[in-house]
Amino acid sequence: MSREELEEQLQEILGEDEEYAIHDYIAPFHLGEYADVYATNEIVAVLTRFDSWAVVTLSECMDSVEEVIRLLENGDNSVYFDVDNLCDVVEAMIEEGCFGPVPPS
Repeated sequence: MSREELEEQLQEILGEDEEYAIHDYIAPFHLGEYADVYATNEIVAVLTRFDSWAVVTLSECMDSVEEVIRLLENGDNSVYFDVDNLCDVVEAMIEEGCFGPVPPS
């Protein structure tokens, strides 16, 4: 949502109280109890531009949501379907020519 919509919703929820804490959430990345909701809103706006499966998978492998965003925005990732292990990934990468010519041996 826009920053204005978020501020309006927070004002409705908080009323006179200006403090809040995040105790429960559903997100593929960690949120601290006092995370900046405006920054979190901007992160979510960026992440929703990408396939949710890729966001969740990269979030499980990376140390920070900023690193996930960098990888997604730069296209520094590949998705391999129908693989059971890392050997299957390497075989797919060899077939795609990622390592140049590889001798059959």
